[in-house]
Amino acid sequence: LSVLLLLGAHVSPLATASRSLDVTRSLLSSRGSVDVVTRLDHDRSSYTQGFLFGAAGSESSSPDAEVFYESAGGYGASDIRVSEVTSGSVLRRTALPSNVFAEGLSDAPGDPNRLLQLTWQAKLVYNRQRSTFELDDTIALVGGREGWGLTHDTSMFILSNGSEHLSFRDPDSFEETRSIVVRRSNGNVVRRLNELEYTHDGHVLCNVWTTNEIVRVDLSTGQVSDTYDMSALTAEARSAYANAEVLNGIAFDPATKRLWITGKHWPYVFQVLLENVNHNDPSAQVPSSSSSSSSSSSSSSSSSTSSSGSTSGPTTGLSSSSSRLLSLSRSATLMGCFLFSLLRMMVSLT
Repeated sequence: LSVLLLLGAHVSPLATASRSLDVTRSLLSSRGSVDVVTRLDHDRSSYTQGFLFGAAGSESSSPDAEVFYESAGGYGASDIRVSEVTSGSVLRRTALPSNVFAEGLSDAPGDPNRLLQLTWQAKLVYNRQRSTFELDDTIALVGGREGWGLTHDTSMFILSNGSEHLSFRDPDSFEETRSIVVRRSNGNVVRRLNELEYTHDGHVLCNVWTTNEIVRVDLSTGQVSDTYDMSALTAEARSAYANAEVLNGIAFDPATKRLWITGKHWPYVFQVLLENVNHNDPSAQVPSSSSSSSSSSSSSSSSSTSSSGSTSGPTTGLSSSSSRLLSLSRSATLMGCFLFSLLRMMVSLT
């Protein structure tokens, strides 16, 4: 009993993770687990609305560099831009009219050379050339709702409008073909769906506006299968820059399963591993050879998410033995807490 109590008191998941997981930090919570692989710089002037990964060679002005394409919002401040993944340096940007508020961004199904950029209350969709950001045409967003987030699966655009609905849109006409309602396991709808990212497994990641939540949604049913709490990342961004706002930016590389998270006016982009998305994929766990990992000496916590101290340098990944050890440590913690409570109850009875 004493041994089990000591396990429950002293073998915390975070302590085990910091020794056995080859990641910068492990953000363990009662929800889907999140591991931070590395932290990158991000232009904090961007009011991030849409976030998209571009593989090396996709940007002519920096042909050997991996890049992010980003839609930045704000009246008089909206633009579309491209920046280097490793440095955060903005390579090129094109401003929008001062009376237009930019929103989500996605390339097109089957046509990565085409970018569609949403607008908010203007209800316009800008169809652009990736290489120059030049406008090919402007599409009216019909249906009476605003444009918020945008991504695509293998054949259709997927759009959010701030409600609980996800709208599937024809890649040529952009007309709605069907929609789904996003619900949690208890049947409650999830409103204020914002930035979207398709993860090429029949699911889409959705940022829930004004919260630290990202939900993973099954596109065949609308059911939320996982929820991820990013409170610690938001806190870290705000500790570095007081004007950092809410979480809002998800980018995914389908070739390597790498995933990045950022937010409005965040000074950082975090490469992360999410449970049931890319957590056990070896290629998703190693920063690209050209990237450098920033270290953070601070740790953050929230009611359901904790961050252990970070370590500097590029990291490798999450091994199966580490996963088992982490699961055992969680079980030991729960067992220790249970036995401790039972012992207290026995003592009180005597």
